[in-house]
Amino acid sequence: EHLGAKDSDEAFEAFNGELRTTKPADEWRKVLPKGVGGDINTFTYDGKTKLSKNMMKKKARKAKLRKHELVALRLYTGPMFKKYNTVLRDAVGFLNEELKTRMEEARTRKKKALTEKQELEKGMEEAQALKANTLASDEEEEMREEAMALASDEEEAMSLASDKEENLGEEATALTA
Repeated sequence: EHLGAKDSDEAFEAFNGELRTTKPADEWRKVLPKGVGGDINTFTYDGKTKLSKNMMKKKARKAKLRKHELVALRLYTGPMFKKYNTVLRDAVGFLNEELKTRMEEARTRKKKALTEKQELEKGMEEAQALKANTLASDEEEEMREEAMALASDEEEAMSLASDKEENLGEEATALTA
């Protein structure tokens, strides 16, 4: 990208301790004068200091940095930071917008699920109430039928008692006569 992108040879200004005008291709060549395919020992830190010497520094060894990581750090700590940060911030901005969109979609799905859940709960409550009313109606019907049966039995018993009373009255009349 540093050598082949549209803006590789376009000058830009960057402030990194001092205001400098440079190009991505020039910065790449300072750090990697023989290109990526060149011997890693020819890579430079600032166009002068070899990276192989830089690798020997205590912090780089302790961090277990590899030479290509030092190249990336060198480019980032120079004027290229301005280009890299612009790209990274654009990516972060895009990701933030994407995240906002996905979060809103998730909220919408959650609201819809809650609404559906509430509707299901309401429907279940109504079904339970209907079932309770149906059971109560069935119980009331059974009680009515039992009451009618008892009333019918009482009428029959009264009728039988009345018939017996008539028979007894007739027998008594016959005996006294």
